[in-house]
Amino acid sequence: GTTTAIQVIKTVKITPRFYIADNTWVDDPIKLQITVDNGYSWTDLVTYNAGNPPPSSTVEDTYDVSSYVNTPEKLNNLKFRIYVSDQGADNTPDVFTMKIDQVKVEAWANQIPAINIITPKNNESFAKSNNVTFTAKAYDPEDGNITTGSFVNWYSDIDGWLGQGITLNTSKLTPGTHKITATVVDLNGQLGTSSPLSVHIDRNKGPHGGYSPTTDTCASCHRSHTAQSAGDLLVYPSSSHQSNDFCLTCHSEGGGATVVTTHSNIHYAGKVESNFELLCIQCHEPHGNTSNLFGVRVYPYTSSLPTMFKSMPAVTNPVTFTSLTGSFSFDYSGTNSSICVTCHVGLTTNHVGGSGHAAEPVGIGTPTPTAIDYTGESCIRCHSHTYSTIVTEAGTPVAYPNGFMPATATPTIGP
Repeated sequence: GTTTAIQVIKTVKITPRFYIADNTWVDDPIKLQITVDNGYSWTDLVTYNAGNPPPSSTVEDTYDVSSYVNTPEKLNNLKFRIYVSDQGADNTPDVFTMKIDQVKVEAWANQIPAINIITPKNNESFAKSNNVTFTAKAYDPEDGNITTGSFVNWYSDIDGWLGQGITLNTSKLTPGTHKITATVVDLNGQLGTSSPLSVHIDRNKGPHGGYSPTTDTCASCHRSHTAQSAGDLLVYPSSSHQSNDFCLTCHSEGGGATVVTTHSNIHYAGKVESNFELLCIQCHEPHGNTSNLFGVRVYPYTSSLPTMFKSMPAVTNPVTFTSLTGSFSFDYSGTNSSICVTCHVGLTTNHVGGSGHAAEPVGIGTPTPTAIDYTGESCIRCHSHTYSTIVTEAGTPVAYPNGFMPATATPTIGP
């Protein structure tokens, strides 16, 4: 009738103390049994018979029943009995006296392992794309020091799961202030979590913001008297209001900036919708005047080419995009207050946005019969915006020089 407060079972042992008090027992089987389901089934701990006679004086034998009693519920329901049957070799019932004065049950809880982040220091800052080394020390009260890297996972409140290992090196942290946590799992599956650590990654905006009163950064893109494109005075014949060519002079292989692919389907043979191509500046504010990640606008513009940028309407609900997963990520609420579902709501092709994801049509990825909820997941795990080649589920590399869609890549989200 006693309820245990143990959360995770490590070890359970039972010790009955009994003996046969006279010499009249012959060979009738005696079984010590336990049940954890209110007597629906019983498990034998030991069987006494002619070849293994029961004790004739007080004996304490301890049995490890951890493999049977492995949850708090089973521990609370644990019952013990001594079962005697008239199945001896002589087919004659034995009449004997048995004395039992104790059945002791001992249970040990699996304690929560501890993990502490050793490096870097709290509130340390790093330049964008610089390597950051995370190290942790993990200890389990039962198992001692934990050194197996696969038991330790690292997480960022911006980028989500970062990887595994007692030591983790990464140069791919998104600019911003990250809250980093490490988790550890012991041999019994108990999870421990570190205290959070803050790490700041400088935005290193280059020409995209961070201007001072004496800046000469404007000249990276603009010329007052020698501009080749009208309107925004760019040092390139095509304006970013009508083409992505200017952005891709830097954001392509050999351009010196992060390699990106545009949001378009014009080079994808398996398209299920009409041709479309979005301008970079529809979603990204080129001057960095935004608190969102990657310079994402608070009010992105909809429509697509050949509509000129100046004729495109802006969304009416402000977009907050400060994390790659969870709240304020790509698709966290099912409304057009998150970046992807400013457009991807109510579409009937291969994405409905919001709180669900449409079943894949035949010919695109693996057909699935029902929608899957991807709320709070990182869309770019599948829809890569930084690579021109992805690998399909069939293992075939497919080049998408324009378009960080479709989702034929298998995502790696983490444990």
